[in-house]
Amino acid sequence: MTPQGISEEYWRAAGEAGLVVDLDGHPCVAGEYQEPLSGEQQCLVEYADPALLTDRAAARRLARLLAEHFPDSRLAVVRTPAELRMPEPWERHLSYVQHIGAAASPADGIASTPADGIAITPADRRDDEQVARWLVQAFHNAGQHGSVDDAAARRHAQQIIEAPDRRSLIARSSGTAIGHATLLCEAGDDVDGGRFVELLDILIDPPQLRRATTAALVDASRAVADDLGLPLVGNVVHPRNVVHARPAGPDTGHSRVLDSLLATGWRLRHTYWRMPLPQDGTGGAR
Repeated sequence: MTPQGISEEYWRAAGEAGLVVDLDGHPCVAGEYQEPLSGEQQCLVEYADPALLTDRAAARRLARLLAEHFPDSRLAVVRTPAELRMPEPWERHLSYVQHIGAAASPADGIASTPADGIAITPADRRDDEQVARWLVQAFHNAGQHGSVDDAAARRHAQQIIEAPDRRSLIARSSGTAIGHATLLCEAGDDVDGGRFVELLDILIDPPQLRRATTAALVDASRAVADDLGLPLVGNVVHPRNVVHARPAGPDTGHSRVLDSLLATGWRLRHTYWRMPLPQDGTGGAR
């Protein structure tokens, strides 16, 4: 029987690939992989039985079971639905958010009216080199992967530039490019089967123009998604070793960036949580 919240196709494919594992009587979809930007060995759990996520004792038990099942992994990453918050010592890794506001202008009006002197225009090939530099900067800024390998970051940025569904929007002030939004227009969620336009990155160079330019780029991105009849989905990277916890209603432990998005036209879609796995000094789990 397919667990709630994941597609039958995904559940079947995971079983055929040998990724459905039994953790002490609880079904999970989990596997090991090497994180491409840092080279760190991680185990990724795209689905875990809710019984392993419900309280602190269960969450610690999940970490122990993953360490035993994936002895070469240094970090566990677990996906949960939006309404579920994992207890400490698990911490947020990535938060996926979906835009629920309305675009102020249609996609074919992207290049028309500048906002606060900022014009948003579709990128062309002449912009690719700058967009790639911004993407590499974003990978380093995230601080999520510990030590980001610069060569790997550049390769990943180039793969995005060459993706057939990649679409970048450029923000210009007095004719000068000051930032971008880069979208993947044929993105999808293998776990639940949903399709969407992914807002992969927004980056603006001048800090004094960041607020107005971000708003203009989000609006233009939502217009693109609306034109394709798809939702707009982005993500918030939660850097390691930085404490963002503060009161946030019933779900504390958000970051300021996430809190701001949830208050301005976005809703939480799902979350990935992380926890370092214990090592015995020889590469295996204790």
